[in-house]
Amino acid sequence: MEDIVSGLALDCSEGCEGLSHVLCLQDTTEIVFSHEGRLSLSDTDFGYGTSEHEKFCIFAHPGLVIDAASRMPVGFGHIKVWSRDRSEDRKKKQRRGKLKLEEKESYRWVETAEGTASSLPDGVRVTMVGDRENDVYTVMCMTLACGCDFLVRSMHDRPVDCDVEGGSRGIREYMLRLPVAHTYDLELCGHKGRKSRTARMHLRFSKVTIRKSGNCLDDVPESLPCYCIHVIEDASTVPDGEEPVEWRLLTSHTVESVDEAVECVEWYKCRWYIEELFRVCKSEGFRIESVQLESGAAVKKLIVLTMWAALRCIMLKRAYDEQDEAVPASKMFDEEEEHLLDLEMERISQKSPKALDGRNPFRKHSLPWAAWIIARMGGWSGYVSAHGRPGYITMKQGLDRFRQHLEIIAFARARDVCKE
Repeated sequence: MEDIVSGLALDCSEGCEGLSHVLCLQDTTEIVFSHEGRLSLSDTDFGYGTSEHEKFCIFAHPGLVIDAASRMPVGFGHIKVWSRDRSEDRKKKQRRGKLKLEEKESYRWVETAEGTASSLPDGVRVTMVGDRENDVYTVMCMTLACGCDFLVRSMHDRPVDCDVEGGSRGIREYMLRLPVAHTYDLELCGHKGRKSRTARMHLRFSKVTIRKSGNCLDDVPESLPCYCIHVIEDASTVPDGEEPVEWRLLTSHTVESVDEAVECVEWYKCRWYIEELFRVCKSEGFRIESVQLESGAAVKKLIVLTMWAALRCIMLKRAYDEQDEAVPASKMFDEEEEHLLDLEMERISQKSPKALDGRNPFRKHSLPWAAWIIARMGGWSGYVSAHGRPGYITMKQGLDRFRQHLEIIAFARARDVCKE
């Protein structure tokens, strides 16, 4: 496992050469295996899930690195994979506040920051991006200590130091009392009970100081100056029965202008990539939870490799969507693979030499050009107006077929060598 993870981190480091700033998106996914008849409770590489009825679970916490400027995924700075000890007391109320961070699962946020910071080239600025679960005071302090910045969606209504009677106020109330610095429209897609709409968003930002709680046992500073960015939907665009869209972000980046605040919001929106990574790994793509391996140690390695394969699908879709022809196909494909892409393109063109579905619109040997070919191999028609842009699953299916063709070529060469 260590060799696989360090190999992926090395590959990511090489991809970061020449970049000035990267975002490391991190989150946790729970992978549940249900073929219990073939699994053993004595295998400690499986453990309890979030439900006590889930007896064969593994957790994975990747740090997905993307270029902050182009939003193009680069690789994994670190991946932590673990299982829970079935013998431990699982009642959170008995554990809360009685352990140092290093003894809690929450330490994974720091491990990912430390692993990423140590693996990437010197001179590359790293910003760790996390959701509300990442809103832990000690994690933010330790992230800074290892040389990374942080951008975290705030969950806790922390008291912040401000110039009011009593000296402090809840951070949400404090931000809402500030004047609106910027108003803009945001297109929202319907999702989980939320209606599609154009939301009118109000943005505020301010420097704040948050403080260490009395329950914290960790050796970290008593206070942490940072910046808070608050965006909330105007009541006029909120449908009946829904709550307004609201984000409250804490960051170590200096935010003293609207442009800097908007840039941080755009960075946080990139966190969706890691949700897509998990979706492609699971039921929508590689179906990792359906694997029939009986060894937990083997499954853990397969999870890491599956994430690497899923990332390739995401990179290809991003390349197609952005259509940046300056990015070379060699970003993902070696010389032999590019030669096969040429052959695949010839085959596609021969079928429909005059039709749009037979003509690749992108510069030859650019990454969007390669993504177009892989999408066609995955069953996409080539007509955006009729069938839309290719998705992650289409890219996955195309890559599967591409790998099959590579194996056929390798087999044919081996057979020819044997004949000689």
